Amino acid sequence: MPHSAQSARRAPDPGEFFRIERSPARQVLDFRALDLSPVRLLGRYRYASAQQQLDVHSHGQMIEICYLESGQQTYEVDGQAYPLVGGDVFLTFPGEKHGSGRHPEARGVLYWLLISVSAARRSFLHLPKREGQLLLDRLLHPPKRCFAGRASLRHTLREIFAVHHDRGTPLFTVELRNLLTRFLLDVAASAHEQRTVVYSPDISRAIGHIHHHLEIPLPLAKLAREADLSLPRFKSKFKQEVGLPPADYILRCKIAQAAQWLYETKQTVTDIALRLGFSSSQYFATVFRRYTLHAPNEARAVRVYLS
Repeated sequence: MPHSAQSARRAPDPGEFFRIERSPARQVLDFRALDLSPVRLLGRYRYASAQQQLDVHSHGQMIEICYLESGQQTYEVDGQAYPLVGGDVFLTFPGEKHGSGRHPEARGVLYWLLISVSAARRSFLHLPKREGQLLLDRLLHPPKRCFAGRASLRHTLREIFAVHHDRGTPLFTVELRNLLTRFLLDVAASAHEQRTVVYSPDISRAIGHIHHHLEIPLPLAKLAREADLSLPRFKSKFKQEVGLPPADYILRCKIAQAAQWLYETKQTVTDIALRLGFSSSQYFATVFRRYTLHAPNEARAVRVYLS
């Protein structure tokens, strides 16, 4: 994964390619010094605004597992785009080149975990040989590379970070090993579950209302009434099903519509900003850049993309 404020000097094993890059928005847990083979590292970013596109890269003989806790993101492998929403898992396999294409890395929370395939063939988190090879095979050969993950994934990942933070406990490594095993088992199970994303009728009504009324104020209380839910229940259920808080979803829809109008029409930036309910063209430009990394005027010449 991209972007750097600090890189580890310790070189990966031959055939394994990655850099440990840390910043206030990016945490990385390096497991190489612990008895947790074949897991090499676990990272997490929390971006408050869009970041530069993820360049095409490969991790060599490694599996990368990405879990998007919240937000939306698009990744590409061999020119094929894979859009993710909160709760989705995305896998890349040994030798595969991948990146985010024209899409910036979006605001939100994303975890990524790297597993060495060669090390996994020797030993997999101290599992018995047969069980370890079966788990590796399921991770290497899932029916699809992008799928909805079980709700337990988020809780397990958060607990891994919490345990690592309190690493002075006597059974620290055992706890991490068990949590990583649980996470990988749930990833493998999620990949084989036949689940499609279908919004409940109440959330579908709210989404339809948003898309048909982008040019008028959309207070959350009104959307909650449209969904026939209390406001707290509406916000909780919307995020659970859509992967984004409703206010963030509304802004994304407005910015996507603005990007289309900027590219396809001759409306001024100010007209579009006011048409979509922004208080000023300056505030609109700030939000537009936060989601797309571009100024609105840049969208006149080149179509810009959200994740």
